[in-house]
Amino acid sequence: LQYGFLIRFAPDTIQARKAVAEGLLGEVYHTRAWWFRRRGYPTKGSWFTQQALSGGGPLMDIGCHLLDRALHILGYPAILAASAVTHARLRGSQIEQQMNTGPKSGQAGICDVEDLAVCLFRLAGGGSLALETSFALNRPDAPLGTEFFGNHGGLRMGQGETPIFYGEAAGQLVDRPLGESTGQSSAELLYLEQWRHFADGVATRREPSANGREGAALMRALSAAYASAMRGREVLLEEMA
Repeated sequence: LQYGFLIRFAPDTIQARKAVAEGLLGEVYHTRAWWFRRRGYPTKGSWFTQQALSGGGPLMDIGCHLLDRALHILGYPAILAASAVTHARLRGSQIEQQMNTGPKSGQAGICDVEDLAVCLFRLAGGGSLALETSFALNRPDAPLGTEFFGNHGGLRMGQGETPIFYGEAAGQLVDRPLGESTGQSSAELLYLEQWRHFADGVATRREPSANGREGAALMRALSAAYASAMRGREVLLEEMA
């Protein structure tokens, strides 16, 4: 079983995972992840915008990829608790820059998912992970971004850009790319690499990346975040068993 988290196969993700694993940042104690669309709903009336069919809005749709990239780079620490708030204030906007995500389901125009989700996850070992994502928000678009903060340095990632290291050397602040520019991989290339990885796992009987355990852990974390938003309090992951 392999979950479809294709961003794992992007060159910048591979670079960042290697840097964290080798201890470049020291102990990573906080992570930030964001993906903001100013007006970027999937087709209203499609399954994406119906809670009963999709399970949620941007947190479930693009937030899952944000959270997986961050956890994958960190080595997939256990999430202990989630605290979240969701908002649905811009559903009535007359300006729609929608993605073409397929036909409507027959319930024309229905949209009952959040347009903004703000989450804080507590991780095993004392770390924290903040995540924000939107389908609609009154600010410029900000595609997939992640920052890692460690006691020896920090790391900032965009989408398809070489990660930038922030630290100190010889009494000076240092900002430097991790390596040569990797360039942005097209979605088609990432899908192809994901399929190759899966096929190789089947052929060699090797457990794939984005395995069932990690996928299930991530989905429990997202469920806990939605439960937190509904209940108005932090939710422990053990409550979601």
